[in-house]
Amino acid sequence: MSILMVSPPVVTVDDASKVASSLYGWQAAAEALTGERDKNYLLRTQESGDVVLKFINPAEEAAETDLQIQVLLWLEQQQCAVEVPKALRNLAGELVSDYSVGEQNYKVRAYTYLNGVSVAQAQMGMELQASFGERAAQLVRALDGFDHAALSRVLLWDVMHLNQLRAWAEEVLPRDDMGQFVFAFLDKFEREILPQLQALPQQVIHGDISKSNTVVQHAAATAIHGVLDFGDLCKAPRVVELAVAASYALDAENGDLQAALARIVAAYQAVVDLSAAELALIPDLIIARLVQRIVISEWRASHFPNNRDYILRSNAQARQLLGRLMRVFPYPDQVKDTQMLKESAGLEAMLAKREVLGPAYRLFYEEPLYPVKGEGVWLTDHQGRRYLDAYNNVPVVGHCNPKVVAAMTAQASTLCTHTRYLHDGILTYADRLLAHFPSYLNRLMLTCTGSEANDLAIRIAEAVTGGTGVVVTSNAYHGVSHLLAKLSPSLAPIADFVRVVAPPRASLDAADNTEEAHRFAADVARAFEDLQAAGFKPCALLMDMIFASDGILPPTAGLLNEAAQATHAAGAVVIADEVQSGFGRTGDNWWGFVDAALQPDIVTMGKPMGNGYPIAGVVAGADMVATFAAKGRYFNTFGGNPVAVATGMAVLDELEQRQLPAKAGVLGQGLQAAFAQAVAGLGVVEVRGKGLYWGIEIAADGAETATARATRITNHMRQNGVLLSNSGPDAKVLKIRPPLVFEQEHADMLVAALKQALQA
Repeated sequence: MSILMVSPPVVTVDDASKVASSLYGWQAAAEALTGERDKNYLLRTQESGDVVLKFINPAEEAAETDLQIQVLLWLEQQQCAVEVPKALRNLAGELVSDYSVGEQNYKVRAYTYLNGVSVAQAQMGMELQASFGERAAQLVRALDGFDHAALSRVLLWDVMHLNQLRAWAEEVLPRDDMGQFVFAFLDKFEREILPQLQALPQQVIHGDISKSNTVVQHAAATAIHGVLDFGDLCKAPRVVELAVAASYALDAENGDLQAALARIVAAYQAVVDLSAAELALIPDLIIARLVQRIVISEWRASHFPNNRDYILRSNAQARQLLGRLMRVFPYPDQVKDTQMLKESAGLEAMLAKREVLGPAYRLFYEEPLYPVKGEGVWLTDHQGRRYLDAYNNVPVVGHCNPKVVAAMTAQASTLCTHTRYLHDGILTYADRLLAHFPSYLNRLMLTCTGSEANDLAIRIAEAVTGGTGVVVTSNAYHGVSHLLAKLSPSLAPIADFVRVVAPPRASLDAADNTEEAHRFAADVARAFEDLQAAGFKPCALLMDMIFASDGILPPTAGLLNEAAQATHAAGAVVIADEVQSGFGRTGDNWWGFVDAALQPDIVTMGKPMGNGYPIAGVVAGADMVATFAAKGRYFNTFGGNPVAVATGMAVLDELEQRQLPAKAGVLGQGLQAAFAQAVAGLGVVEVRGKGLYWGIEIAADGAETATARATRITNHMRQNGVLLSNSGPDAKVLKIRPPLVFEQEHADMLVAALKQALQA
């Protein structure tokens, strides 16, 4: 039975004092120390100074106990550069004593206590971080040549036995992103990494140079002076010692992981030189140690709840670091197509070849992203690196959602025609989608894109009103068609039949909102008056329901109603563009116009409707659609085809069955608080949003404009594995709108990366 499966000894402070007096001749009060497997007490004696009395776990074999004693004697002889405890003898000259509590007999041993401060309580600067590498190398050098028969035992903390943890992992790890990563890594370890380790020379290593097993002189010290706890001694390649130490030195790292690791490795190599084969294994070995820490601690915590807090003391840091390494050091198991792993020269060639597309296209980021695979909230690039997608709202139920893909392919392999033939799919889809709208919005017309949907909405509005004059907000974006580009001041010059108004800005103050509602309505009324004066009869007020291109300005309930009244008074209609905010992005109301307590005449949809498959639509009342139909027909070759509606229904299935809109609302509330805390004092003007659509407005500082800072922050996050973009007239607002399958762990990664980027 593994020692990890047995509870520590049940002994008291009085037992420790009795042992100290009767077996060692020490008269001192005992003070309990923390421990995972054994029961430890600190004694401050006059005879031997500060000592530790260890009651040994009954599952520990005598040979194992002797191993831990002999290594201390060995290191004392080697005059090790690292301070380590010294083994102490009892009054009979023995290194191990017997003590009974009731019917249970325990083995007891003693050793000197290393005074100072645990590194777990120290300030982790770059020098102290590098010290982990130096001390690991010094111990490797001092332990070279040591051997013991007990080293043949199977130790679950020994990386050479990593795959024996698979059963425990199955028991405690959910199949979330990290769980899937761990199981994929275990497969890779057994297939690829273990054979490489077995081919390297092995020696005895400490095996657990952690924060809790290292000591500094004081909290601000820059170097480790002592290492304790030799309970995880094992035979392994010497690079394992470095990787284990690095896994702890890095777990509070908020900066550049690769730069920090380079410091630790350099400090190690200044003492012990590593081969290229050993160096290449370091990232995988760090991941292996983190897997051990997570699986072992969570399994033990579930079986020994009384010691749960101590057992899980570093679990959160291990999980956080593994989450970062999942993006920084991915591995080919998660990238099935090995042709994805291309050199940068190939990327440069691709960038050069983009000339064939012409100069109107734009790429995100200073270093363009080349994704080749999507899954859930993750994108994987051509080199196998994974990125947390906090930007793409099109894959609303996750990249390559299996149920959506299955529905799409099943219908595509059966029939794909158009709406001039009867098909029950479009009728079923219309009923299901319209069930999420107010009853007066009871007709659906399908298109392929949001641009087409807005174009059709304007046609309907023109047919109903007889006008052509349209009012939009000052930096709006509504589409790329010839008509919609003229209604999108963020994209192109507006047409002479278009007027712009400043977008409404909600406030936490009710009085301010009342004043802003009056201002916005007055601006809309004046805009329609100006159109009328110029010979353009009013047609429509077209509003994005989260005003995304204007800087992400979610309206509060009632903020738009006076403007809607002004629109109707001018003889125009209100069109709610839900391409950005619809399908539950802002919470369980499903639509931005519901959040705003607005009753639009027409609603348009697009982007997330098919999770990437081109489907979009217009919803309006029966009378309006009938008026439009009386003046002209509508047909769209691909709009509403059987594959499109099958895909759309699968998206509805996922949204409804997984309750993703409601979950987005709950997660959004937590994000709002987390953002506010993370950005405090870091040059942010305002955080605004709802559900899983957020804008963070960046302030200028002494060195950079707000736009330059926002751009740099976005690029910093991309380099650190989190994707978002910029919005607003000056692109100074960070735009955050991840797939709705985002979970708390992803939100934590996003907030951590944001804070790091703001501090950089």
